[in-house]
Amino acid sequence: MDFKIVNDILIKNTDNLRLSRGSSYLKDGYINEVSYENQDDILSIYGQVESENQNRSYTSHIIMDLQERKIVSAMCDCQDYLSRTTPHKSAICKHIVAITLDV
Repeated sequence: MDFKIVNDILIKNTDNLRLSRGSSYLKDGYINEVSYENQDDILSIYGQVESENQNRSYTSHIIMDLQERKIVSAMCDCQDYLSRTTPHKSAICKHIVAITLDV
């Protein structure tokens, strides 16, 4: 799997603030678990990420088409994701960024 493609897709679809925060969450050890599966160039990443004050855990996932270089779907149960997602586009929050960078 080409992780440069994964990072390129993430950077193209995420703003700098959330990229920075997600990177910090990874570096600071807020990720509880991450698993991924790559089947026919469809990469699925699932994870659990603690909140900054560690009083809550968020469930996140992202599915990328590596051949088409696009996000197929994403989900997180955090307020940032829920408030910014529309019926036509999934928002990318810091929790999704963190699990994607952890792969």
